[in-house]
Amino acid sequence: MSDSISLTLGEKILLFRRRKGYSRTQLADIIGVTVSTIANYENGVTLPDLQKLSSIAEVLGVKLDLLLFKPETEQLNSHIHKSKLTQSQLENMF
Repeated sequence: MSDSISLTLGEKILLFRRRKGYSRTQLADIIGVTVSTIANYENGVTLPDLQKLSSIAEVLGVKLDLLLFKPETEQLNSHIHKSKLTQSQLENMF
């Protein structure tokens, strides 16, 4: 895939949460927030503070900089490939 994929922070949280196999409820319980808070993060309504974002990255098994910054296309493609979602499924997630 040669096109650059640019995801928002919320979209990345959603992608990595699904890749890890967690529901919103499970992630919320682990990091100590409500399910609606996770939904708000994923939908871009609110942003997590640095402490929560760090917890999310740790739980989802990704580096904090991958959530915060635009990664190299190869790095993001690797994570997308590991998620076992097709391009069509990714597009339909958002």
